[in-house]
Amino acid sequence: MPSTRRNPESRSRPGARAPGQGASSDLLDRFAFRLGEMGRVWRSEHERKLKPLGLSLTQWHTLRCLDNGDGCVQKDLAREVGIEDAAMVGVLDRLVAAGLAERREAVHDRRAKTVHLTALAAQTLAQCERALRPMREALLSQEDAEDLETCINVFDSIVERLWEAAHCEDDGVNPRGIKT
Repeated sequence: MPSTRRNPESRSRPGARAPGQGASSDLLDRFAFRLGEMGRVWRSEHERKLKPLGLSLTQWHTLRCLDNGDGCVQKDLAREVGIEDAAMVGVLDRLVAAGLAERREAVHDRRAKTVHLTALAAQTLAQCERALRPMREALLSQEDAEDLETCINVFDSIVERLWEAAHCEDDGVNPRGIKT
C-alpha cells in the first residue's frame, strides 16, 4: 500500500487553498474516506487490545469519562461518551454487573442516579492503559505535536457539527449541551 504520509517540509499541496477558503470537493471526499477508514481501523485495534480485559471500546471510554472521581449523571455521561441515553443504560448495566461501576442516588435529586467507578475499575483502567499505550505510541509518536493538535481541533469541530446536525432537539440544545 503506498504511503499516505506527507512530506513534513511540504505543508501544502498543489491546488490546496489557504485556511478559511474552503476545500475542493475532491479533498473533502478524500478526507472523509480516510477519516472513516482510520476510525474503523483504530476502533478495531482498540477492541482487539481491550477484548482480553473483557471490555468493549465504549465500555472503556465510559470508564475513562468517569475517572474524574466525582460521579456523573447517566444522561450527561451518555453525552460525554457520544452515545444515546438508551444505549448508555446497557453499557452501564454491563459495567455494574462486572463490578466496575455503581449507581448511587444523586445528592441533588433523589430521582436521578449518579454513576461512579469502583476500586476494581481503577485497576482495570490501569490494565487498559498498559495494553493501549504501546499501540498509541507506535502509531502517533512519530507525528509532529503541532500536527496532532491541529487534528484534535479539526476532529473536535467535526464532532460538534455532527452532533448538531444529527441530534438538535426542539429546545435548541444538542446532546453535548451546546446551544444551537
